[in-house]
Amino acid sequence: MPASRITILCIDDDPNAVMIRRLVLVSAGYEVATATDSVEALLLFAEQDIDLVISDHFLRGTTGGEITAQMKAIKPAVPIVIISGFPERPDGTEHAEVYIEKGGPPQAMLAIVAELLSRKATAQGA
Repeated sequence: MPASRITILCIDDDPNAVMIRRLVLVSAGYEVATATDSVEALLLFAEQDIDLVISDHFLRGTTGGEITAQMKAIKPAVPIVIISGFPERPDGTEHAEVYIEKGGPPQAMLAIVAELLSRKATAQGA
């Protein structure tokens, strides 16, 4: 079970996709903030204590890669996961720690989230 008060920001312009990811993460014990566009996502990221970000790559008007670069400029230590339907990592996503292809089992996403949070805690000496 994750430590209390770990907050994950999920970004996707598809409300159903963000709702499903939110349900999976909440059932695993995480707190989840959601955004359906880049403006809302960047505002939440800057104003809240976010521990990890999961973003779809293709968003209306921008990409997860572009948002990732902006977020890393604000809080470089926050791990970011990009999700996309492409089998290979899309160009422009190099700022994200991990790339996940859509359609995998929820357990795989949860394992990646746990690993990234563990690495972050170790790096911070927690």
